[in-house]
Amino acid sequence: MSFQRRVGNGSDANRGTLPIHIVKQSIDAADVLAPLLAGEDVWIALQLANLVSARGSASDGRRLRTAVRDLPSLHLLMVDGVEDATGIQPLSSFVPAAAAADISWQLEFVIEQANSACRVRAQFVTDSLYSDLSGLPLPARTSSKDGFTGKRLP
Repeated sequence: MSFQRRVGNGSDANRGTLPIHIVKQSIDAADVLAPLLAGEDVWIALQLANLVSARGSASDGRRLRTAVRDLPSLHLLMVDGVEDATGIQPLSSFVPAAAAADISWQLEFVIEQANSACRVRAQFVTDSLYSDLSGLPLPARTSSKDGFTGKRLP
């Protein structure tokens, strides 16, 4: 699972992977924090082996907007927004937690294979809370020079 930065809609909109902080992890569950920087959006990618499936939900009741691409040896599941009666909103429509007490686990994914399942909960946080909780430096701001210019996925 990766959280991909996005700014704008042009060919240089993809700005690379956001860092995540794993708060808690066990054999069948993980809780992760991802910084959501002002002015940026994010999309989530899951690369799944054959015979592995995933589904996700938003804690506020909105439906995740997903796309799946089946390739010979894997499946790509992409989440780029949420939908409700008012339409489609980007994932940046979630309000990032600014304090540890605000963490509510906004997204949940269940990844399943034959006899097991793993649950991953995710929370968007401000860059300062991310730094405080992870002990890592704030993610650098991005510019159009950081846009992806290599080969696109099929």
